[in-house]
Amino acid sequence: MKSLKNINAKAGLFIVLFLFLCFNLGCWDRQEIDKLQLTKAIGIDYCPLEEEITYTSQVTRPGQIAAGEEGEESPILGPVWIPQGKGQSIFEASRNIANRSPREIFESHIQVMVIGEEMARKGISEVADFMLREREHRLINWVLVTRKEAGEILRAQTELEDSLSEEIMGIMESQLLLSTAPRVNGRNFLIPLSLPGADTLAPLVEIQEKMPTPDEEIMGESSPEKKKKYLVIQGTGVFREDKLAGYLNIPETKGLLWVKGEISRAVIIPKAPDGGQVTVYITRSKSQIEPEIKKNNIKFYIEVKTEGDIASSNIKGNISDPQVIEELEKKLANNIKQEILQAVDKSREYQSDFLHLGATLRRQEPDEWQTVKEYWRKELTEVEVEVRVIAEIRRGGLISEPLISQ
Repeated sequence: MKSLKNINAKAGLFIVLFLFLCFNLGCWDRQEIDKLQLTKAIGIDYCPLEEEITYTSQVTRPGQIAAGEEGEESPILGPVWIPQGKGQSIFEASRNIANRSPREIFESHIQVMVIGEEMARKGISEVADFMLREREHRLINWVLVTRKEAGEILRAQTELEDSLSEEIMGIMESQLLLSTAPRVNGRNFLIPLSLPGADTLAPLVEIQEKMPTPDEEIMGESSPEKKKKYLVIQGTGVFREDKLAGYLNIPETKGLLWVKGEISRAVIIPKAPDGGQVTVYITRSKSQIEPEIKKNNIKFYIEVKTEGDIASSNIKGNISDPQVIEELEKKLANNIKQEILQAVDKSREYQSDFLHLGATLRRQEPDEWQTVKEYWRKELTEVEVEVRVIAEIRRGGLISEPLISQ
């Protein structure tokens, strides 16, 4: 009987505790959104003269966005606010923005991080520490580098979107169709920094000026201060250890992406056999890297297989002729091979293993890696690389001959 009473008492206590927890649950550290400063993009710069870091934020103005949706957007205030803070460390510079902000800084919604050239050349170890240590930071945001100051990029005009962060996100998604810049998020940017035999990289973002139209010239809107500027993301910034080593142009960037198997779509224009021009739209590709050790010499075999369709042609003959297709496939393969070799040459020039050849050697030939890892960067300039490309043209489109004979 006593045991039954004990069981009932315990059950009653459990029910009371359960109800107590149900009615007292809540977020002890919750933050009201109307009290927060929602940061969408950040730029990090270093000034050698002042030996200070400048932290630029792009902050959403919720009130302005809401007003814009109702057709009452203010002619004075835009949808974003771009404050700056300075300090001896990135964290101090970011917190010094609070001197100008009536709201609490909230960075969980950062979509874009831009690193200025001076900061990148000084070294990104502090940037990496800041990205990993701050609990609000998520590693899914895009990371980019620029030849200019990151703050200047964040203040650039947008073409279509209300904010620069949205504009950059859209352009980065478009890279799936272009392959003129790598798509690098925080996680992909940081991993090579701790990976033996690998160096990191980031897409290059730049500001270009629009050529004035005749009407703008007549209206006097072609002066330097009135010229419209827009963002372009193409090319790559590559690092040696934690410092920016240099840049890759578009063909070199494509070569890098071919090697890493990161090209899903691209446009290649090989010369046709008759001297004409054919545009091939790449629809699929894959790559493989194999190291070979012979008499203590290291050689890498890079093989790329790709498929594409003919997007346009101005050749005289029948584009569906098997001999013409075979010749075009050879030209296409050679174009891709040259892009890869250009990327390899840049890797040697910068002594930057952004192709991750060392990581491949470490993974597939661990014993050999142990013998060369201490002087791998010097070895990288001397290793032999052989490239093999297999290109196949799958479809020629709806017409086989030009509409107008030449």
